[in-house]
Amino acid sequence: MTLPDAGPRIVANGVVEQIRGNLVMRADQIRTATTGIHATLKLYGLNHRGQRRFLAGTTCNVTRDEERTKLINTARRQATAEHEEMLFGPADAKVLMKRDFDLFCFSIYDTLMAVEQPSAVPGEMLGPMEFVAKPHVLSNSGTILFGGGGAGKSTTAFLIAVAVDSGTNGIWGIKKSGRPTLYINLERSPESIIRRIFSVNQALGLDPDRPLNVLNARGKSLISLEPIIRKFVADHGIEFIILDSISRARMGKLTEDDTANTTIDTMNSFGCAWLAIGHTSKENANETFGSVHYGNGADITASLSSEKRGALETGVRIEVKKANDIAFPEPMTLQYIFDESYGLHTARLAGSEEYPELEEKPSTAGEAVYQWLLNDAGRGTATMASKATGFQRAAITKTFERDPRFVKVEQIGVEVFYAVKHDV
Repeated sequence: MTLPDAGPRIVANGVVEQIRGNLVMRADQIRTATTGIHATLKLYGLNHRGQRRFLAGTTCNVTRDEERTKLINTARRQATAEHEEMLFGPADAKVLMKRDFDLFCFSIYDTLMAVEQPSAVPGEMLGPMEFVAKPHVLSNSGTILFGGGGAGKSTTAFLIAVAVDSGTNGIWGIKKSGRPTLYINLERSPESIIRRIFSVNQALGLDPDRPLNVLNARGKSLISLEPIIRKFVADHGIEFIILDSISRARMGKLTEDDTANTTIDTMNSFGCAWLAIGHTSKENANETFGSVHYGNGADITASLSSEKRGALETGVRIEVKKANDIAFPEPMTLQYIFDESYGLHTARLAGSEEYPELEEKPSTAGEAVYQWLLNDAGRGTATMASKATGFQRAAITKTFERDPRFVKVEQIGVEVFYAVKHDV
């Protein structure tokens, strides 16, 4: 079976392909670099039924003739003798085939760019905004859920993942038919993930052994996993991804703008809604730790704080800090009840009055110390303030030194006392 020649065309997101007789030329993972255009090139042969047989592939700078020639020669060696002429043509036509392959490689980037040109876009009433998990995750958008260590971010992310995947309503507004979901685990052991899926299923009233798509890749970088994720999303129709977590993605130094931009761009490139877990600094619980471009790049950012009551009860508060395209929702309060041996047992919406301490808790070291000095202590040291507020001593020391609201009033030995400036 010989198919008619066709020029380069986009066959999937970021994938360019051309069929020349019985030879298929394909390029994916296309990207530009200072040295030229790089891509993964693959050559396939078509049999008489039109079925593909992989011949050769490589990832290279597609503008280098040496790389292209090596790939063609490898493909020829992989073809059987009786199929070589069918795939590559008679001896006098092989030069033309090499020329066509060269032209295909040089056209890859232009083919992609042809569909990315600006166009006039009219306004249109498209109806209400669609949520994946109302009010915290919009369709085809990105959310960052951030909070302090041990606050309950992963438990909450698992609840969202299973609820969305199964179509379980009750906490978030969820599409009843469900949306295929992928959980990217860069933090915990596979055994921990299995236990969490069991407990979250149980808490949501589902069969405890109900499966969830999980990529266990502890210790690996998001960039190295990108092709695996991209293929799984395409093959399984994934509509929602959770990344646990930004700090384990190994994309670079978190305070660098390039790291944040690359992380956000990678998550957006998968073409579906996503939620990434972020952490906070010791000084500021209002933002994701690192470059401001994490928050700038996400459509929604939400802070998570929690309060433990004994060993088995936790109150959780989720407050949206940034909201693109939607009105700011009211903070959500949840109650988690845990089983001593098996983890999460119950998760439900709670009234804010059930955990008033979450409503009152200051989110920055400066605000916490300000309230403590103004309402309780009058004056105190960084050590005293740390014990009273729960913030790290180092963070409070920086606050005293930099925040104009505070003034040094006395030093006794190595202990330095501060007060609110207008009280002195």
